[in-house]
Order: sequence, then C-alpha cells, then structure tokens
Amino acid sequence: MIRRARSIILRYSNAALIAENYVAKTEIALSELGRWILASCDQWSHPYALYSALPEAMHAALGREIALLTSASLLVCLHSPAAAQDQEYEERFAWGAVAGYYHFSIRGTEYMDPAQSASRLVEKSITTDALALHQDNRGYAAITSLPRPELESDALSLMCRRRSYRGFSDQPLRLDHLSECLFAGLGITGFVKPFAQSPEQLPFKLTPSGGGRNPYEAFVYARRVDGLAPGVYHYSASEHSLGLVNDQDLPSVPEVLAGQRWFEHTAALVVLVAHFERTMWKYPHPTGYRVVLLEAGHIAQNILLAATARGLACTPTCAIDDRQAVRLTKCAQLTQSHVYTIALGNRSIIPTVMDPLHIEPNSSSPVVPG
Repeated sequence: MIRRARSIILRYSNAALIAENYVAKTEIALSELGRWILASCDQWSHPYALYSALPEAMHAALGREIALLTSASLLVCLHSPAAAQDQEYEERFAWGAVAGYYHFSIRGTEYMDPAQSASRLVEKSITTDALALHQDNRGYAAITSLPRPELESDALSLMCRRRSYRGFSDQPLRLDHLSECLFAGLGITGFVKPFAQSPEQLPFKLTPSGGGRNPYEAFVYARRVDGLAPGVYHYSASEHSLGLVNDQDLPSVPEVLAGQRWFEHTAALVVLVAHFERTMWKYPHPTGYRVVLLEAGHIAQNILLAATARGLACTPTCAIDDRQAVRLTKCAQLTQSHVYTIALGNRSIIPTVMDPLHIEPNSSSPVVPG
C-alpha cells in the first residue's frame, strides 16, 4: 500500500516542475506520469489499482516511476519508517505547509566560514549600494522632540552596558551567575489558571509569552562551570534545577555553533529549544510560528542583561549545527527545534580576532539626541 506524502510542495524551476518533500529534504523533477501517480494516491492505495488504470504498455514505466517517487519519499509505503514519520507530521504539525516548509527547510543549513563571509561582504560592498540602517523623520508633517532619557537610570544603564563580547577567559563560570541568567530568561515566578474551569495552570515568567503558552525549554552545555561536571543539562524552570541529559562524546563548541571558532573558550552555552506544539494547541493559524520565534528574543535579552549585570561575556547566535544540537539535547521531534543559543563566560582582556566590530561598552556613551 502506498500514499502520497503529506509534506510535499510543488514549484517550478525553469520549465521543470519540482516536487519537494520538505520534511525528508528530498526533491525531484516530476514527469507527467509522476504527477498522475501523486494525484491518484491521496489515500492508501494498492499499486495494482494504478496498473489497472493504465495500458499494459505503460506498466514498466509505471513501476520505474513508483520506485523513483518512493525513493524520493514523495510516496510512502505502509508500515515503513517513512510512513511513520509522515503520519506523525500529519497528526502533530498543525500549521501545515505554510509554516512547515520554513520549519524543516532551514534545518541542516551549511554556513560560510569566516573567510568566505568576509569575502562576500567585500564583494557586496563593491557591487551594491549600502543600505541606511536607520531612518529620520524628515518629510513628515510634524516632528515632536522627545525628552532626553536618563541614561544613568538603573534599567537604561544596564541596557547601555550590554554588548556582544566574543572574548571568553578560561576561568570557570560561577554556578550562581549561571543560575541568575537562567532564571532571568526562563524562571517561573508563579502559576495562574486562564479561566476557572481550566485543567491547566499557566506559568508566569519574567518574559512575555504569546497566549501564556511558554514554548521554550533551555539546555545548558556546561564546559567550565563551578559545581557542574562537563555535560549537557536540562533546566527545569518549575524546580529551578539542572538535570543531566548527556555527558558522553561531547562535541566542541565550534562544532555545535556551525564552525564559529571565536566561541571556543565559552564556559557555557544556553540552547533554547522551541516546543511548537504548546503554541499549536491554542493557535491553529500558522502565524503562531512567528509568535514562537519572537519569544526567543525576549528570553535571550533577559539572559544577556543578567549576564551583563554580573560583568560576564555574553553573545547570542542563531548559527547552530542541527545535527550536533540533536546529539547534545536529544530533542529530535518534528514539533521541536533549536532556535537560539547564548554563549556565557568570564571576560578575557582581549576579544577574539574574529570580532573586528567589537566596541568596549565603557569606551563611549550612546549618542542620544538632546
């Protein structure tokens, strides 16, 4: 028995119609016969039904086409691993192809190395005009000048000191400093029922969460943390504790962070893993995917500010090797994804040479129009 996979999109590349299974990350150019087969196999069907619908002269070609579509995971066979994954996708990924194509297609991204990236930027600056990175109010009908903010206030002073600093010393990170950073980003301060008859209680945290769904879990890759053996730990926000997930065959930090060598001496990585099904449960529309991604920024900023308050080096990054991340956290379900990573550690005197844009946080004050 065979069936068309549920995670297929069709697109044109020049004159060819491409069928892509974005979960399996496979694609082929569809023949006219292949299109007919996929259209005919919306539900579980026996191949004999296909053969009986075509002249005998086409049976050999039909067999070859079925084999090709099956090898590309465009058709799945009943009781096969591909069919099990396809069924899980259909049942659990509630946002369908709209969000699913992005969700799965960006996994396994191959990143440029620093030399390639620098070369591309040089070429880009030569061949294209620079874009303005801010916009003034010239041309608007009325402009109102705002009072100058007090940069010495506790909140703004801390925010002004926050800078991405990719210079980590070999000194171990204090456990209480790590604890503060985790609590600032994900700690639970209380629970509340959304309505009187609700069977669930929503956690209150220090960051906003769309619909109170709190889709993120954090994993700590501890390399040099006082009181912690090297390994990967899950942070339980409800217990404010760390549970050992993995302490064997651990990759280097650059391996985890897609070859970013300037993170080599990081004391700890905080990996934010999104559980999309928590938000899917409440929001059926795929715009919920955007809500989940935005929340990673709220959490990361709180962690970065807590680290800044303790004088730590801290830097966020989205570049992560998905295969290594799965090894670390053991999170590989269809509705979970490694979204954001924050590197923490004690500051070295000199930032890495791979950080040419670094600005010392105390070297100058931000410019605020007065």
